[in-house]
Amino acid sequence: MEPRQTVTQQLGDIIETLQLARKTGLLTVERDLAGKGVEQGTISFYLGKITQVSAGNYQSLGAITYLKTWRNCRFAFLPASSPNTPPPLSRDTGRLTHDHSPHNQQSEQATYPLNGHAAPYRVQQAKEALPKMAHMGFSRLHKQIFLLIDGQRNIAELARLTGHNPDEIDMLLADLEHASFIHR
Repeated sequence: MEPRQTVTQQLGDIIETLQLARKTGLLTVERDLAGKGVEQGTISFYLGKITQVSAGNYQSLGAITYLKTWRNCRFAFLPASSPNTPPPLSRDTGRLTHDHSPHNQQSEQATYPLNGHAAPYRVQQAKEALPKMAHMGFSRLHKQIFLLIDGQRNIAELARLTGHNPDEIDMLLADLEHASFIHR
């Protein structure tokens, strides 16, 4: 069943609302291009975090920035069957965080070692990385985690230190790795 579309004057507000509400699902958007056709985009959310995004020729962080500028457009949100179910996959390759593709349907716990020896490490110095993160719109928690990364702390330890769950830390680490601030 196709979700009903709604019109918004500010797509950025819709994106922010879905993030704050920690929604899981697929947001589809479209807008008319003054007689030149229709432009479309998709954003997958997992517990409020953006996992995939595409819009026109844009992917990843560029697509998010682009979509937040959209005015007078239509959107529909298709929620996942439960908050713990990964969102429906969009057909893009603009993965920002966690890989929820069908070929990776192992349990969430199995996608990273909680008590293992694998620990992320920085590939950029903090004095260079933090201004870049601010410019790219990374959250305060992204920056906090980046500063806690020392090549010794695994996901479980980072979760304990920040008071967040390991799944959320894993997704934030994926964002940092995708932007080439860390390596795991």
